[in-house]
Amino acid sequence: MISDEDDDGDGYNFEIPELLNIKSVYKYDPLASLRPEEKLVIDSCHDLDLKKLLLLNRTRRLHLIKLYKKLKDLLIECKQNIIEKHELVKKAKNMKLQQIYSKSWRLGAPYFKDTQYYFSPLNVDTLRKKENNELSVYDFVMTQKWSSTDCEKMVSSVTFNYNLNLQMAIKKEIATLTRNGITNGDNEQIRELQRQLERFDDNKTEWPPLNSDEHIDWERISEKFLNTKYSAFECRSFWHMYLHPKINKNQWTAKEDSNLKQLVTKYRFQNWSEISESLGSKRTCLQVCKHYFTDLHRHFKVGSFTQEEDDLLISLIRKYQMGNHIPWAKIVKHFKDRKRTQLYQRSLEYVSGYSCRSYINMRLLHFYI
Repeated sequence: MISDEDDDGDGYNFEIPELLNIKSVYKYDPLASLRPEEKLVIDSCHDLDLKKLLLLNRTRRLHLIKLYKKLKDLLIECKQNIIEKHELVKKAKNMKLQQIYSKSWRLGAPYFKDTQYYFSPLNVDTLRKKENNELSVYDFVMTQKWSSTDCEKMVSSVTFNYNLNLQMAIKKEIATLTRNGITNGDNEQIRELQRQLERFDDNKTEWPPLNSDEHIDWERISEKFLNTKYSAFECRSFWHMYLHPKINKNQWTAKEDSNLKQLVTKYRFQNWSEISESLGSKRTCLQVCKHYFTDLHRHFKVGSFTQEEDDLLISLIRKYQMGNHIPWAKIVKHFKDRKRTQLYQRSLEYVSGYSCRSYINMRLLHFYI
């Protein structure tokens, strides 16, 4: 008999509860799957506890076999997905990337920062991939470029949606105050709300405040006004980072450049939201960060390109180009004293008339900042 004190020596107790019903735990009957010799051994066993243990062991073995088959099928499916992704990368080199739809960017693991907001060092896996020249998911996944028509639709739709929702919120607040027994003549708050509504009667529209999502339904703007061409997150990000009419899009002044250099030193190249707010010129954190690292971070050449620079530019375009996409962020790393815009303009002027016309279709050449 197996008692409470008996175990297998590893600390596992195999006591069988008296009321254990194996058929209630597993959907299949273990007796139906026994081989004749196994059934003979179990039938010849006169110890009821041992008989239950044999049946339970057989049932769990079948359960493990079922899990093994399921795991094997999942591994086969995973392998097939990896093969499809490799085929996708191969096709991307010889076709337009806009025609490829893939959610592989979701596989990209984020990098963490330390307490000083600096990026963590590259891990072993990342170093191995760099040594093997493996492509990252960020190398070929491209977002849609905003056209002038899309920008106009975006501005009009956000303005309309904001003003409509603002009117509804004001009317709802007036109705709430009225239900509480407050009359128009007795409450200054209701009179102020009614004056706000009168502005809409004069067909006056208001811009939403900067960095505010109040009274803006981004899901509706994406679905109804832009036909889901851009997601709600893309619409919101583009509006707050660039398209908002109150954002300063004028040329940078010398005073702004001087103040920006001081602020970047003060904040140790981190916290660009604070830097843009301290700058006080209605620039977004994206504008500030991009302008600094593009134009102020180091000294750039202004003169003509040398023959060595042209040859290097051509070789790098041939190396990194994928379909109609040229990753300028990678190419600019090989030029210590040239801007990305300089390289792009040089490719238009020089490369388009050079012998490498066969590998660059200038009509499809896009510059992604």
